Amino acid sequence: MWKPLYLRVSGELRKRTWIEVVVCVSVIMALLAFNTTKTHLYPRAHYHWRDQFYWISEWHADDPTRKAKATEALTYMLEHREEPLVHKQILLTLAHQGRDATPFLPLIRGLQQNKSEMVRKAAVFAEKQISIAK
Repeated sequence: MWKPLYLRVSGELRKRTWIEVVVCVSVIMALLAFNTTKTHLYPRAHYHWRDQFYWISEWHADDPTRKAKATEALTYMLEHREEPLVHKQILLTLAHQGRDATPFLPLIRGLQQNKSEMVRKAAVFAEKQISIAK
């Protein structure tokens, strides 16, 4: 006996639609998981519960007390932390500051003997940039 099309496939259509929705949502979630920016790629070094990004931004402040605290924090991070990416990031920031970063020169020269090649190269670059700006 002949039945209208919507009656014949209504059970199959409803079942397949839910499967398709589940598959589409799963694919979208997987794409979002793989394509979102991962903030944990850079290790964080902390000084008084603030990370290196905070202290680098504080170092650019016009207030001398804030800049002095930031200098103390960045010096501590360069001396006591072992993460090469943290050292590299701080050194490259100091390299772009020119003569304002001259208080860091003894510490930068000491980092040129670091065991990480990446840190050594960043220290050499920072020293050249700061020396050029003097």
